[in-house]
Amino acid sequence: MFIVLEGLDGAGKTEVSHLLANELGAYIYRTPPDDYKTIRSNVDSIGCKLSQFYYYMSGVFYASIQIEELINGGRIVICDRYYYSTLAYFSELPEANIVNISRLLQPDYAFFLNVADDAVREARVCGRANSGWAEEMCSKSYERSRIIAAYQRFNLISIETSDLSIAEVVERIKRCIQK
Repeated sequence: MFIVLEGLDGAGKTEVSHLLANELGAYIYRTPPDDYKTIRSNVDSIGCKLSQFYYYMSGVFYASIQIEELINGGRIVICDRYYYSTLAYFSELPEANIVNISRLLQPDYAFFLNVADDAVREARVCGRANSGWAEEMCSKSYERSRIIAAYQRFNLISIETSDLSIAEVVERIKRCIQK
């Protein structure tokens, strides 16, 4: 089984993925893949959106291969961000609308964890040491609106997390995958 958790920074993806993985005995995979992280700061510091887009999409294609190997080995995989994030965050680029995702492993379930309450989202992100460019982008309400609208075109299973505990979000996900 392949489960993807998506959403803006502060939605609870990482905490949910850890608790869900613990309860399902699943492997947690985060994008960009570890093999890519050594050059991430260089790519992000350049500030060229097109370079960032290709870096993150390349990481997703690589992740797809690794995730498929894990699944073929009998593992359940929970992925903290997948191609939906890259396409949503870079939706203003024409290149984001022409990527052929048909060669990517498609998840059995893909969830969008939303945090509509800005105060809750900001409080969750505030304690992080380095929120990065994605959080900087989401700090602007018009960018947040654009990114959320881009996510909505994927028809992911949406869960509003503002008033839910991590355990409650995990229970909702488990109900969806057990149907």
